[in-house]
Amino acid sequence: MNTQLLLALGLAVGIGVVVLALLLRGRQRPAAPARPAATPAAAPDPAADPPIARLAEPAPDSAAAQLEAQRLAATEALRLARQRKADDATRLNAERAAQARAEAAARALPRPPAPAVAPAVVPVIAHVPASAPASASASTPTPTPTATAPLPQLPAPAAVRRLAPARAPVVALPVQAPAVAPPPRQVVVLLADDSKVVRVKTGRLLEKQGWRVLLAEDGAAALQLLETAVPDLLITDVEMPGLDGFELTRRVRAHPRYGRLPVIMITSSDERHRAEARTAGVNLLLGKPYAEEALLAEVQALLGNTTQRAAAGLALH
Repeated sequence: MNTQLLLALGLAVGIGVVVLALLLRGRQRPAAPARPAATPAAAPDPAADPPIARLAEPAPDSAAAQLEAQRLAATEALRLARQRKADDATRLNAERAAQARAEAAARALPRPPAPAVAPAVVPVIAHVPASAPASASASTPTPTPTATAPLPQLPAPAAVRRLAPARAPVVALPVQAPAVAPPPRQVVVLLADDSKVVRVKTGRLLEKQGWRVLLAEDGAAALQLLETAVPDLLITDVEMPGLDGFELTRRVRAHPRYGRLPVIMITSSDERHRAEARTAGVNLLLGKPYAEEALLAEVQALLGNTTQRAAAGLALH
């Protein structure tokens, strides 16, 4: 069995070698013999290579020359444009310099003096008494009156002056200026609250009414503002760091200058703070949350009648 396989393999290899040799021989054919050197070159075939087609194709050297010529023309045009722009700028600068020199020379020239205006001549007619000689009146020239200036009136004779009734002297009475009412004083409201949001919101609400609002972040800051400002109303919170609303109200009531200042206290628990607020001297205890219209109405009522509301009892809302 192995012997048969070896024989078949050897036969196949031999057949392959023979086939490969035949293929190589077919490819290696002898080249055509070269033409003798003395043989003249064959004339070109007109049908295969028409002369018109050969002339239409541009030569490589001529295309490069055209590109170079175009580049040179573009460079020259750019140079001319730049030169023209530089010439225009130089001419414009020269014109501006000449104009500036002309203006400076015109300012340096002395201005002509203003023509003198002759004063108006008022003709004066001299009064010649009757006893004067005629030669004196003839020698004195009489100016001719002009149409522009009126003739002065001569004093009346003594007889006429004696007959004219005497006029009463005119006494100028002092004119009293009308009394101007002073402008109304702007209402000042002091707002004490440790919450910045409440201060900003309530302050804007009060400023919309045309009132001036002073902001204090606690009771101590409110007392400092009372030393320099003159508020018409105090709006305070209950719970504040350091000095709370009750202690602030008690110190305001003990102050000799602000003892009757109206005080509105805003609290979230009005029932719990009712007795202490009345003892401290609060005029109005306003519970949270409250309507803005209600706060404005109470403020206007306290500002409208300060003395009565300061002496009145505590109101709860």
